[in-house]
Amino acid sequence: MSLRAQAQWRDFDRARTLFAQAEHDVHSQRYAEAINHLDQVIGLCPDYLAAWDLLAHCHALNKQPEKALECLQEACRVHPEISQFRTALGQVYMRLDQPGKASEQFDLAMKLDPLDPLPARLKRGLSEPAQSTVQGSEGSQHGQPDQKAEQTQ
Repeated sequence: MSLRAQAQWRDFDRARTLFAQAEHDVHSQRYAEAINHLDQVIGLCPDYLAAWDLLAHCHALNKQPEKALECLQEACRVHPEISQFRTALGQVYMRLDQPGKASEQFDLAMKLDPLDPLPARLKRGLSEPAQSTVQGSEGSQHGQPDQKAEQTQ
């Protein structure tokens, strides 16, 4: 084995160890520590796809949607052929109330992987009105005006 191959294997082995630490941090809700470990993983192995995905997820859990957005944009730049990154990016745009950008990402994901049903389902959800079956205190549907409340105004 060449010295370069040995160094790459050590980097991958170290990256796997750091990724496992990051997963443990996530389960313990220590998102900042997980983010630090995942940044190191990606520095060692930019092709570690699960690290990109978990890093974006950690930013979202850490209430940093803009950081999740940046992470997924970079993941899409480095790995433009991975449809799951486009789908995840669309989901972040949905959370940021940017349906047009979300739709664009879902379209790109569908082109990359026409057999994946998730981006099409998410895109359909953008155009469907939000409906809830949660009943209000007077039996009204959530999102529909409560007639008794209107009568007292």
